[in-house]
Amino acid sequence: MNYPKYHQKGMTLLKKGGLAVFDNMLWSGTVLNPDDRESKALRETAELIKNNPRLEQLLLPVRDGVMIYRKLK
Repeated sequence: MNYPKYHQKGMTLLKKGGLAVFDNMLWSGTVLNPDDRESKALRETAELIKNNPRLEQLLLPVRDGVMIYRKLK
C-alpha cells in the first residue's frame, strides 16, 4: 500500500486551503492488526497527517473510514 508516499507527494501539490481525501483508513477494523502490512501503512499515513501542524484533519468512521484534511499553511 502506497498511502504514505501518496500523502507525501500530495503535500507538495496541495495548495493552502486545499483538501485531500483518503479512503479505507480503518480497513474494516484491521487497521489495529500489528501484523498486517497494509494496516501498518495506514497507521503510518494517519500518524503523518495527525502530527503535521500544517494540517487540519478529520477521520470519519463511515464504512472503512475516510480521512479528510485541509492544508492550513
